[in-house]
Order: sequence, then C-alpha cells, then structure tokens
Amino acid sequence: MVGVGIIGCGAIAQTHAKVVQTLEDAQLIACCDINQTIGLTFAEQFSCIFHQDFNRLLAMTEVELVIICTPHDLHQAMSIAALNAQKHVLCEKPMATTLQATEELISIIEKQSTLYHVCYQNRLNPTYLLLKKQLADNKYGKVTGIKCELAWERTPSYYQSDWKGTWQREGGGVLINQAIHMIDAVTWLVGTPEKIKGKIMTACLEQIIEVEDTAMAIALYHDGTPFVIQATNNYTGNPSPKLTFECEKGQIELTTEQLKFNQQVILEDLPQHLTYASKRYWGRGHQAVIAAFIKEINGQTDDHIASLAGIDALQSLKIVLGIYTSSRRNKWISLNN
Repeated sequence: MVGVGIIGCGAIAQTHAKVVQTLEDAQLIACCDINQTIGLTFAEQFSCIFHQDFNRLLAMTEVELVIICTPHDLHQAMSIAALNAQKHVLCEKPMATTLQATEELISIIEKQSTLYHVCYQNRLNPTYLLLKKQLADNKYGKVTGIKCELAWERTPSYYQSDWKGTWQREGGGVLINQAIHMIDAVTWLVGTPEKIKGKIMTACLEQIIEVEDTAMAIALYHDGTPFVIQATNNYTGNPSPKLTFECEKGQIELTTEQLKFNQQVILEDLPQHLTYASKRYWGRGHQAVIAAFIKEINGQTDDHIASLAGIDALQSLKIVLGIYTSSRRNKWISLNN
C-alpha cells in the first residue's frame, strides 16, 4: 500500500484524491493547504490528516508519494523539497515557470533515487495511446502538418485568486495553463520542433488579467513540417481540444474521446476501463497516470508513465516559453538549446 500526500487542496486536487480512493494499492494519508478552512474541508471529505505546513506532511514516514497541486510558482521549490525528503513526486504542470528553474529541478531529479513525473495526463488517454502506437507503426505515413486548436471559456470568476492571471505566479495564461497539455501531446507523439514564432494577446479579459487569453504560433520541424497552435480562453463552452495531423495517407483528428482518420472514427484497441474523475474535457488520463505511478513505485515499470519524467516533460514548456519570448521580440526563437 503506497501512502499518498496531496499538497494544495484546490479543484485539481479533488480529481487526484478521487482517483487515489479508487485504487486498491494506494491510500490518501494527508493533505496540505495554507488555507486552513479549505484544507480541513478537504481532509474531512477524503478522511485524511490535514497539515497547514507542507514540511510536516513531508516529515510523515507513511507518505511515500507526494502529489503537488499548488500554484505554478510553487511547483519547483516544493518538488525539490519533496525529493530531498525522499518522496516520489507527481507534480501538476508546469514543472516551473522558467527554463532556468526547470533545469535546476531536472539536475536534482537526476541525482535522486525516488521518482518524479509531471501530470500530462492526456498522454494516457486511450485515444492518444492508440495514435502513439499507430504512428510508431507508420500506419499513416509521414506527418506533413500539425494543428492544435483549443477554445475554452474562462470567465472573470475563474481568475478570482491571488495567482491566476499573473505573470509572476501563473507564469502566463492560456498557453502555460491550458494549451500546454496539447503541446505536450504533440512533442510526445512526433517530437519537438526546431524553432517557433508566435503572438499573444489579452483580448476579452484585458480588464481582469495581465497574461494572455489568446495565442497564435507556428513552429517548424527540421524538415519544414509546420505545427500551428491556436488557443483562446474567450470561447463559449469547453469543447474537447483537437489535434489535426496531415499525413501522406490522409488526415488524423485527435481529441480526448475520439480518434478519426479521414472523418471515420477509429474504435479498435480503445481501452474502456477508465472512468472520469474530473471535468470531461480534461480527458480521463488522471486515473491512468496515478495508477501507473503507483505500480511503478511498486516495481512494475510502464513505458508510458516513464515518459512523464522530468526531462521529457520539459519540451512543451520550452515551446510555451518560446512563444512568449517570440511575441516580445517579434522574431523566430530556436528550441534546440
């Protein structure tokens, strides 16, 4: 039985806690939040111990795995503290909000015997896993173009906190918080592009936030293959974000729930054992990620969960930060360094 501690008791922590409760080989031992009211309510809901100081949670010997669900600017320092306390770590994205902080974290991860993964749960959605296998088998021929489309709704009430919508604490807007999952999926499926150029803007939410609510970018691979990124938080509703791959043999459309080839739904080999523990448009990969991580802690290695290790999860952050830099400088940014 793997003991689990959750740091940060906000909305996404609910998803993680619900998943842990479904697993026979894991138990939620403790939670932590600086807001005592929120933390105590969470602890009562999930029948676990509450600590207001995360160092007290890290001192608990029965906690082996720490899940970090705090604001973005706290991810790196808390990850390092947990690793130094000899805990396994599952951290919500992003690893950090700067490349320097991320590289510092990776250098520490590489020295530890404990495991560290970033929760890019879309990689373990059934549709994504199937496409990963098919691309590896070259089922559709060479990929000649990629498009990422994310149009969600984030109202002013979503940003009523002391960290969302700020450069210092969130590190950005729609790119680093929402679209990064889709960007990560592309780097996992077909690799990291060579360079990127993009623009960000704050449109409908300009009186509410200081970060971007809309972004557009184009990245190029070494052979000239384009990767177009379109993201906004100014839509009505939250449809599943979509990835489109133009291939030699036709067009692939990928969402969290469907994989289509030339407009025909591909149903074969789609696992049916996962359930939703969160908002539907997030996909249902959280359960798969946590379950696989618990098994890995118990010595059962899984290639898919292993791909979420720090160095591999860095690539999407490089792209996001590259877009921010490109928008400021109005130039192409290399992603090779």
